[in-house]
Amino acid sequence: MRETAAAPAKWKSPLHEITQTTPTCLWNDSAAFRNHMHWSELIGGDVMISPPCKWQMRYNASDVTVAHRIETPVNPRIVEELLQKFPDFGRAYNADGLTIDEFDSFPPTRRTLRQFIEASHDMCGQIRDLLTPNPDKELA
Repeated sequence: MRETAAAPAKWKSPLHEITQTTPTCLWNDSAAFRNHMHWSELIGGDVMISPPCKWQMRYNASDVTVAHRIETPVNPRIVEELLQKFPDFGRAYNADGLTIDEFDSFPPTRRTLRQFIEASHDMCGQIRDLLTPNPDKELA
């Protein structure tokens, strides 16, 4: 495990602070890839990313420059727009926006958990269909 920061420092972004002060060397950001920035903006961090195979293939074939970006500040206009348009973003982004006790009932947390549970359920169904094909359905 990595040591936590001994003294406050000037962080370039909340993500930079989290990745530098949280005692872990593994981060997994594989929930919902929608563009290359779910990978490219984390380059240079002490980060483990496990993208879906389709996205990894896209990254491998892309012309996106592999460059250290983890410490690049997010454009303040983007953060301000997100804060104005999405109250849940503010609760997650701001240090005092969400308590530990609120985390489990926080709607984005529940949505993410439900998506993972549904994906696991769907995968079990695919395995079931491979191991025990439904005789009432035609094979594709």
